[in-house]
Amino acid sequence: MNVRVVHFALMRELCGCEAEPLSIRTGAGVLDAWRCLCQLHGALRDLPYEPRPAVDRRFASWEASLVEGQELCFLLPTSGG
Repeated sequence: MNVRVVHFALMRELCGCEAEPLSIRTGAGVLDAWRCLCQLHGALRDLPYEPRPAVDRRFASWEASLVEGQELCFLLPTSGG
């Protein structure tokens, strides 16, 4: 199945794009998608903090299931002033 992964900030820099399609097995979940993404973009394995997943613009757990066509994002902690 295919999902769309949207990247922001450092994730966008490490992946080299703002968004990309990701093909994963039917029935896969957020953690499966993350592992697949890390295989495509090895630099993600070295992140100093764990990203927070979101599915269809809502925070999701790492155990959440995915279905065809969903939008997935992994958000990193940010700070501002």
